[in-house]
Amino acid sequence: MGVLVKNGFSLRREEITDFEKYGFHEPASNKKLDGYTALAAILLEAPMAAISIVDTDKIWYVSKYGIEQEYVNKEESICVFNEDCDKLFFVEDTLKAENLKNHPMVAGETGVRFYAGVPLVNEEGKRLGSLCVMDHNPRPFTSEQRRLLELVAGLLMQALEEEYRHRNELEVRNQMILSTVHDLKNPLAVIPLLGQMIKDHKEDPEMVLKLAIKIQQASMRLSRSIEEFLSKAGEQEVALQKTPMCKVGMQKLIKEVVRDNKPLAARKKQLIHFRSEGECEVLGDRKKLKEMLDNLLSNAIKYSFTSKNIWIELRVQNEMALLKVRDEGVGLSTGDLHKLYRPFTTLSARPTAGEHSSGLGLSIVKRVVEEHNGRIGVVSAGHAMGTTFTVELPLAEK
Repeated sequence: MGVLVKNGFSLRREEITDFEKYGFHEPASNKKLDGYTALAAILLEAPMAAISIVDTDKIWYVSKYGIEQEYVNKEESICVFNEDCDKLFFVEDTLKAENLKNHPMVAGETGVRFYAGVPLVNEEGKRLGSLCVMDHNPRPFTSEQRRLLELVAGLLMQALEEEYRHRNELEVRNQMILSTVHDLKNPLAVIPLLGQMIKDHKEDPEMVLKLAIKIQQASMRLSRSIEEFLSKAGEQEVALQKTPMCKVGMQKLIKEVVRDNKPLAARKKQLIHFRSEGECEVLGDRKKLKEMLDNLLSNAIKYSFTSKNIWIELRVQNEMALLKVRDEGVGLSTGDLHKLYRPFTTLSARPTAGEHSSGLGLSIVKRVVEEHNGRIGVVSAGHAMGTTFTVELPLAEK
């Protein structure tokens, strides 16, 4: 991504996105920030103050004091003249600065004769914008005033960081809830099918026993998901849990996932074909990898037509475990491919038997693959032409 401003507060596009994460990205004045803007103006006895962020061609005032406009064009802002954008920048008399005396903010209606700005830098060292004060008259800028402006900027960033942590905590908690609900869906869908199969085979004790064991396994999966959720929800600090990595046999894991999903495929008279060149191991979180595989296969079942085939292939290629899941389903449009992995996204593709789709499955797949330093790809020739997902994961060292 390119630099938006070569001088001044040299923001990149991803840094503007970071500012949005704090919840203060609207061009209009933001009431949560106005107190800090006013405090800076009052402490420094300045008639104008602002909190600004830099966009592609504009500098937006997300909070302002004594300023009417919502933004200024980038070339009309004084802060772009700051050559050392990591430190406080000030001009005591703009008419004495050769590069500023004909500047629009100096020579125009605003008539800025004094300017001082402090960059707003988050805990990761990324610049989010600036806190500045301005005056229509030239004035000295004492060391005490500099300290006060930097102090207000520090308090502002502290508030922004606390807001960000709060928002992030809520996001993690919501993701945890959604992920748990998603984990519950598959076993909940399987149990009624297994119950019906028991009714259909009630004269066959051996089959009833096998089906009862499968119901027990599905129920245990439900119980574990609920216990994990309650455990995490009870923590005072909700954080993403990083489980210890271990060697995971992908062939064995895929066979488990195929077994768990066979009742769903059988309901639609679908056949699952699994081909493997042998066991291969990856270093990872077994539970998350199983969740990823389960989402891929259940998606293939959900979006495939009745009496069709689903193929799963596992092999080693270029020191990677290569997994392919191919179906004969509804396929994906070009528009679908562009937004496939976004949570809660709505696709043109629809489940073929009225199944419910939360819009979370593929976003979870992508997240798990990336957490394991892998890659995911998808190919579809279009409507009713099926879809092939490809996942590559680094092999564990032998």
